[in-house]
Amino acid sequence: MNNNIFNEIKEKYNVQFIEQYIIDNFNQYCDEQDMIDEGYTDKVLYYKEIQSGNNWLEYDIIQNIWDYVKLKYNINLLYKEHEDLKYDIEYYIKDIFPNFELVDYRNKKNG
Repeated sequence: MNNNIFNEIKEKYNVQFIEQYIIDNFNQYCDEQDMIDEGYTDKVLYYKEIQSGNNWLEYDIIQNIWDYVKLKYNINLLYKEHEDLKYDIEYYIKDIFPNFELVDYRNKKNG
């Protein structure tokens, strides 16, 4: 079942959705003048290359996904029995935002 849920998440929260989220919410996370000063004109590229890693926007997207999963499937991703889906989501976000700082507590060396 988790695989089906995860595939649905990737479809609903696809790269285009996430890039539009960056554009729509850019001013909440970044200063446009700083972007220009850094030589960027593309908000998405600027966020992914310069601002990503601060994890603000990334965690807001993750929280949106968690809320969606809770509402649609009544699954709370805070519970250990759902941690594989939780980390699938976080690794998915890491694929989109390579600077996203992800700690996988399932790995003994990270916990």
